[in-house]
Amino acid sequence: MRREIRSTKSETPVKKAAILAGFGGPRSLAEVKPFLRSVLEGVTIPEKRLDEVTRRYEMFHGVSPYNPIAEKQKKALEEWFAEKKIAVSVHLAYRHSNPSFKDLFITLKKRGIREAVVFVLSPFRSVPSFGKYRKKLDQANQETGAGVSLTYTAPFFDHPLFIDAQSERLRRELESIPRNERTLTYFLFSAHSIPTKTAGESRYADEFAETAALIAKRLNLEHWSLGYQSRSGDPAEP
Repeated sequence: MRREIRSTKSETPVKKAAILAGFGGPRSLAEVKPFLRSVLEGVTIPEKRLDEVTRRYEMFHGVSPYNPIAEKQKKALEEWFAEKKIAVSVHLAYRHSNPSFKDLFITLKKRGIREAVVFVLSPFRSVPSFGKYRKKLDQANQETGAGVSLTYTAPFFDHPLFIDAQSERLRRELESIPRNERTLTYFLFSAHSIPTKTAGESRYADEFAETAALIAKRLNLEHWSLGYQSRSGDPAEP
């Protein structure tokens, strides 16, 4: 796999780890507002707007499915390493919930981990979806004095295994549509929005479009397009 590498040499024996870095989500109603304030990262919005978003989480008792899904991914990766007899510990940490990136590096420091590969759980690259992860991971690494040499994996928006997984997920849904109706079915690929300015400074939108096109081609979809969901950034910014 292609990799972005930044490493430092050490004369001590290298202990390796794999890090899954995710966005995170609340696990209870009590965690919702602290989670949302963390997501805002200092951006001021009307309290009325914050209450409105909080009510949406109340519909699901304040529990996001994000963390349990990420935990399943962690477990699957641990099992894969075990099957391959690869001695690498797997760690999961979040930008906006616990365990935090700081918690992560405290743990790595205690275990004597000196080298880690970081896989950011976001397929499309931009400052919010990758750059901020890297910045906050590096900051936590420095603040805790962990001194872990980090390698960041390359974008995976067009990786064959990612396209396989997404296509298979959609293929299962296609089976519920009568074959004679599939050509009449419209498919909408959706990704989280980012500010227009940020999109212009990254390949986020291009990578999203490429992923959708690869999946549509794999499944021979005739009618499809792209759409963005969830407001992000300063409310005054397009």
